[in-house]
Amino acid sequence: MIRIIRLFYYTLFALTPLVMSSATTEMFEFNKIMGIYAIAIIIGALYSLHYLINRPTIFFPKVLYLFGIFFVLMGISTYFSIDPHTSIYGYYGRWNGGLVSIVAYVSLLFVFIQTFDRDHLKKLLLVSVGTSALVILWALPGWFGYDLSCLLFTGNLTNSCWTAQFAPHIRMFSTLGQPNWLGAYLAIHLFIGMYFLYESLKSKLLHRYLILAYLILNLFALYATKSKSSWYGVALALSIGLILFFSFKIRKNIRSVSIIGSIATLVLVTGVILTFGSSLFTQKVPEHLDVTDSFIIRTYVWQGAINLWKQYPVFGSGPETFAYAYFFTKPIEHSRTSEWDFVYNKAHNEFLHYLATTGIVGFMGYVGIIGGTFHLFSSTVSQLLRNRKKWFEHVTEDFFGICLLLSYISILATNFFGFSTSTIQLFFYLIPGMIIVYSKKKCHAELVSASQLSGFRIKSSTVRLRPNRSGMTMIVLFTIMLLSYVGRIYYADRLYARAQSERAAEDYQSASHSLVQALKLKYEHVYEDKLSTYMAHFAFISSFAEDDSSLVTNMINQSKLYNAKALDHSFKNVQYWRSKARNYYLYYQITHNIQDLITAADTMKYTTKLAPNDAQGYYMTALFNSVLFSETKDVIYQKEALSFVKQALMLRPQYVEASELLGGIEASPSSRE
Repeated sequence: MIRIIRLFYYTLFALTPLVMSSATTEMFEFNKIMGIYAIAIIIGALYSLHYLINRPTIFFPKVLYLFGIFFVLMGISTYFSIDPHTSIYGYYGRWNGGLVSIVAYVSLLFVFIQTFDRDHLKKLLLVSVGTSALVILWALPGWFGYDLSCLLFTGNLTNSCWTAQFAPHIRMFSTLGQPNWLGAYLAIHLFIGMYFLYESLKSKLLHRYLILAYLILNLFALYATKSKSSWYGVALALSIGLILFFSFKIRKNIRSVSIIGSIATLVLVTGVILTFGSSLFTQKVPEHLDVTDSFIIRTYVWQGAINLWKQYPVFGSGPETFAYAYFFTKPIEHSRTSEWDFVYNKAHNEFLHYLATTGIVGFMGYVGIIGGTFHLFSSTVSQLLRNRKKWFEHVTEDFFGICLLLSYISILATNFFGFSTSTIQLFFYLIPGMIIVYSKKKCHAELVSASQLSGFRIKSSTVRLRPNRSGMTMIVLFTIMLLSYVGRIYYADRLYARAQSERAAEDYQSASHSLVQALKLKYEHVYEDKLSTYMAHFAFISSFAEDDSSLVTNMINQSKLYNAKALDHSFKNVQYWRSKARNYYLYYQITHNIQDLITAADTMKYTTKLAPNDAQGYYMTALFNSVLFSETKDVIYQKEALSFVKQALMLRPQYVEASELLGGIEASPSSRE
């Protein structure tokens, strides 16, 4: 049973970075997290069966308490969330970071500690390094204009399947989805690869050339991502590693020092060359576009995250609700950037993200598990400093622990300038387990004492008990139920993706039907919101047919119902309120009932209270009031339109549509009087 469990861990690290699909609404992250859920369920079930059959001794490190406390704090934050459904499942399409994902990661960590030893840990990391090599090789043709993903999804060996925002010949992203995500993944494996290179050099193995070739490929791919955060992570981790290594004041074993020093120097020099060289290959931006520097935008998002925390200081707005809550505190300066109308589902700083969405309580829990992980590393390092002679005898094993530490540091650095993805979360949660497994092995070598393992063992029984068949049956049935649920989630998303395609073809009837089917499989207020919009459009199109009055009325009523349900579950969701306003504008065009138009204008006006610095909300409010003035000739609506359009231009002076609307309002007869 243990061998099968390990096989699934190998599968987890081999498939997660590679899995993607064009049939889902989000090609990369959604598919990866679904795979993680499925494998986590299977691993949990297999270990539960193993426990019932064999009653093994359970090793429970104290650091697991920190992960348990973090989960409880996230649960409390979810209870007070502005959108509990999103906090449980995660932001739709990404899902990583919701309460369910944390259960999966912590479960994987617990079983990992019970089932792995150092030898199998190294095999797992070799599998992971091999997978990262495949990720790089998959991306290389795209760098030269022949993207394999385009070949897979469209049958064309070009880069043409990607939009201008995704240009693999400018910034490589491979199967990870975004350049920064690929960069963070490669930074982790750079240090793991350094360990295997060191080990091969020490033992004079032939595969040293393969490892060296991998490191060169890794560095090139890091350069090709143009990911500054990844290079910051590499530089920080490498600097700490060099300080740590030479703090041992090694005066013997010159060969080991020279090998490690050479590897570190090679990485550092290559990184500097590639960083400065990247300026020669900067992306050409069309002259008519004013693109704001990404770091400047990031500082505005950070400012908004801090202000959001001040608004929800204790428990935050709720896990993974940043996409909705950021509207509340979006800085004025952000509205004047090139990404003024983008939706940010993360704070682009994992620490500030937890602070804003889970408050000081969740933030302390997050920092606590990081601190507990560093405590695991520090126990090993301090023991090395006290046993320098023994350290020389076990230099390879100790360098392994140091490389794990550097990989972990690179995660924290890239998370500081960005945010975690499902693939990176696997390492964030399992690296603590890896150092625990590594320390357990060293314990047998008498290099680390039992107390330094920071844990204890739970013995279930010294007597072999007969397997509990009823318990085993319950586990199997529960596992089938959970896997079926994951399957329903996945298929519901495919139906949602189909609905989006049908909507793009203006087939609103089919799109509505697809979403109704999706809702039967899995409840999502995202589906309800889109369904209300699709039904409103379908009602508008059907209104041109003279014999469809009952159908039109039914579609309008259904549209209102689904929008009300979506708002009931996510009452502070600005996007859903905008959907309501747009829907009522469509209703007005069908019914010519001025009250529908008034409702549209009032609803948009309400969004400006939720999102006081969002220029789009003011523009749409002005637009609806302008239409009201045209229909009623009531100057009150004209004054409202004039006030809101000026506010939109104050927030974003270069707002072209708002400038044109202002000109139209000022040119009207009542305005000139």
